[in-house]
Parts: sequence; C-alpha cells; structure tokens
Amino acid sequence: THDVHLKVPEFDGKSDADAFIEWLDKVERVFNYKKYGDPKQVTIVESRLTGFALTWWNSVQQARRTSGYRYITEWWKMRRELKERCGKPGYQKRDCPAFAKKDGLVVDGMRESVIANVQRVLLDQEETEMYTTFVRDLCTIGDGQLVGYGSFTFLALIPGLISLQNAEPINHGAGIYAVSVIPFMGSMTGLTSNTLIPHTYNIPTSVQLPSHVRVPLDWVKVNSTKKTIRYHPPEVLKALDQLLLAKEEVTVACRAAWVLFLEEFGKYYAEFQISVQAFAALDCLHSLAILSRNKNYVRPVFVDDNEPMQIHIQSGRHPVLDLILQDNFVPNDTNLDANKECCQIVTGPNMGGKSCYIRQVALIAIMAQVGSFVPASSAKLRVLDGIHTRMGASDNIQQGRSTFLEELTEASHIILNCTAHSLIIIDELGRGTSTHDGVAIAYATLHYLLQQKRCIVLFVTHYPKIVDIKNEFPGSVGAYHVSYLTSQNTLEITDSQSDQGICNLDNGDITFLYKVVPGMSDKSFGLNVARLAQVSDF
Repeated sequence: THDVHLKVPEFDGKSDADAFIEWLDKVERVFNYKKYGDPKQVTIVESRLTGFALTWWNSVQQARRTSGYRYITEWWKMRRELKERCGKPGYQKRDCPAFAKKDGLVVDGMRESVIANVQRVLLDQEETEMYTTFVRDLCTIGDGQLVGYGSFTFLALIPGLISLQNAEPINHGAGIYAVSVIPFMGSMTGLTSNTLIPHTYNIPTSVQLPSHVRVPLDWVKVNSTKKTIRYHPPEVLKALDQLLLAKEEVTVACRAAWVLFLEEFGKYYAEFQISVQAFAALDCLHSLAILSRNKNYVRPVFVDDNEPMQIHIQSGRHPVLDLILQDNFVPNDTNLDANKECCQIVTGPNMGGKSCYIRQVALIAIMAQVGSFVPASSAKLRVLDGIHTRMGASDNIQQGRSTFLEELTEASHIILNCTAHSLIIIDELGRGTSTHDGVAIAYATLHYLLQQKRCIVLFVTHYPKIVDIKNEFPGSVGAYHVSYLTSQNTLEITDSQSDQGICNLDNGDITFLYKVVPGMSDKSFGLNVARLAQVSDF
C-alpha cells in the first residue's frame, strides 16, 4: 500500500536534489508508519534509490563537458541531506536482515549495489575508481567525518591532471575532479558555502581561503593578501613536482611541434603567399564594389599627365563624417589648379570646420587613386605623387622634443620631400610659439612652397598677416574662410600696450555654417570656445 510513496519523481534537470529530498520525506513517513519495517519495504527503497543514483550518473555522463559543476553540486546537496537525517528515529537500525549491523541510514545497506550499478555507466577504470570513492562517501553514514578524504582528494586529482607517459594535462578531467573536491575542502575548513574556497589558476594546486578560516595543521601556507590566504594541502606537495615537470615537458613539446609546423609550412610558402595576395585583392575589390553602390558616391575622373596639376571637387564630403551625419553634413567645393589658383589660405573661427575641410580633400584624393568611388557630386584630378601633412600637436617626451620642435620637424620634412606633383596640407603652422615668431615661420614656409615647389597647398591659419602673401603671388593664392553667423556683443578690455587703450572683442553667440566661402575672417572667436568649455567669465 505504500509503494506509491516510494516512486522516484521525474528529473527536470534543474531541481533534482530537491526532488530527491522530497522523496526522502516520503520514505521517512513510510518507515515511521512501519515501526520496524519489513524486507519487502527495504527492498523497494533499495531498488528505487539505486535506480535514482544510476539515472543521476547517466545524466552526469551526458552533460559532464558543459555543466559538470551543477551536477556535482546537486550530488553534494543530496549527500548533505542524507547525513542530516541519519540521526532521526525513523532511520534507526531495525531488526531487519536487509539493514547493516550498525546504526545508520537505510542506504548504508545498499552501498555495494549502488556502486555496482554506477560502475556500469563509467568510461574507464580511472574514472571508476574516482566515482566509486565518491559514491561510497555519498552513501557512508557516520558522525560527519569524511571517510577516505586523504585517498580521494588531490591524490585522485593528480592522475587526472597529468599523464606521465606523454606529459599531457587532461583539462577535462581536472575540471570534473576540481569541482567534486571543493565540497570536501569546505567540510575540512568548516565553511558552509562552497564558493568561499575557490582553487586558483584553473588547476587546483592551491586553495584560497578567507584569512579568518582555520585549516588543518599540515596545510602549508603559500602566500597571502589582506583578505585571503592560499594553502597547499599535503596531498598536493607530494605530486606538485611532477605537475611542474609535466608542464615543462608540455612546453617543450609544444615548442617542438610549432617549429615542425613552421618547417612544413615553409615548404609551401610561395604557394600560400600567392593565395593570400589573391584573397587580399579579392577582399579589396569586393569592398570597392560595395562602396560604388552608394548613390551619393561618384566615379572620379583623372586627367592626362600632360595637363597641369589640379583638384576639382564639387560638393565634396568627408567620407567618415558623411556616414555618421548622413544628410546633416555640409558639402564644400574645391578648385585648385597649378596654372591658376594653386593655394587656398583658410581662416575662420575655432570649431568652424577648417581642419575637416582640408582632411576631406586629402581623403577624396587618396580614395580616388586607390580606385574607389568618392563622396562628391563630381571629382576631377590628376594623379598625385604624395600627400604631405602637418596637422595636430604632440610632443616627444622620450627624446626631449617639444611640441613646437616636432611641428617644425614635420614642416622641414615637407619642404625637403614635396614636389610640384604633391598635395600639401598644413594646419596652423607656428602656433607653438609667440605670435610674432609663428607668423614669420608660417609666412616663410608658405612663401617657399609657392615660389620654389609650385605645388598645390591647403593652408589653415589664424594669422591674418599670412593672407598678405596674395600680393606676392597674384592669381595663385586665394583667401577663404568657413562661414558663420554671430550676434554682436562687444567686450571692452583695457590694454596698456595698445595705442588706443581699449581692445574690442566680439563676445557674441556664434552659429557655424561650415561652408567654405571666399574672403578672410579677421576673428577666431576664441572666447566662444572658452565659454563652451565652461571657463569662468573674463
């Protein structure tokens, strides 16, 4: 009449230990009802529990590579429940031949049958020995001491970690063994949570514990921090030398295998190089083909080599910002010709878009020469032999070179290496020194490029004096600025160095239009940038 109470519930893969504990409650009720039990009921309990264990180990075998830790944790939960129940009256020894001859839980009398069934689902003898010990410990009932601890833990781990015949660590076995030994460490140290005793470095050669935890006297301290201490249990010390030697042997074997691979690969280096180059070309052509499908890109046109150097771009756009801003990007035209206007001096307020404009011209020229479509409504240019830039500001502290020295070094490189077929991009040359010296350096550099090199130049500056160079090269230099709108709000500052004694600064609000238009801007609106940066009012 009580068989229905002993039926093992179906497993759902998530709360199996809880299901097992619920089943134990039913078993307990049966044996409380049957004061002394009878062989038939004991046989039912034995068969059900044996089947339960067999099903569990089958589950472990199927999922051990992905979720072994969860299964071991469930096992440990089951075992702990068994040990907590061992002293209850309903589980005391009865005058029944199926029980052992000592006080204990009912499963104590079926230990061997459980082990025999479990062994049938194991893969090899090594695992059989380890799991047999584990199941025996699971089924052992006593006073809470861990039976066979010394023979099971790290001594059982080492054979799984290392194969001394080929010195190959078995990582999979190490993982399974490590998670199974953690609960035993918890019992030895008195910790209730298994998560408080992690092993380190993925291989359990040391155990890390909170500093307040007491450990057995034969554990050796390795190192410590303010909150934790790492130990070597004695079982580890016996095999640690073998583990370290095996690691060295594995390293040597891996290095030898790598050298052998390189030697074999080297025999076919030429063939692989041709293949890689072919794949690289295919990848490049595929990228260019995808880009050409963009409706806002056009095919650039190149003029013959007998024509003068020129760059004519209509509605050009910065390829990166155009992708980010979409329709909000403001396009600009560029017209440079060696026989006409070959230099543009660009002025305007800070953050107005000057640097973006000259960058987009250089990027469009590069894209055109690699065979790509370009972000513009039309583009016509001649092949360049180089693009030389002087932009940004940075020092070289390792070599003791200041920002200004780095700036002038780059300018010198441009002067020495550019030709009449080059595009020159210079952004605010001379800003790293005083205004007087900066103007002189910028003016002299631009003068040399126009007179000696006759190359195409885009020159950004905040020095109005630079624009005067137009008078020396009429028709070859054009003055431009990025347009803006501003509200008038004059700020008067007393200047003892000025002849007039008063310096008027435009401190009004500014709206950037980002359009490059002819003419020079005599203001940089630095106070506007200071206000945007939340610098205190002057």
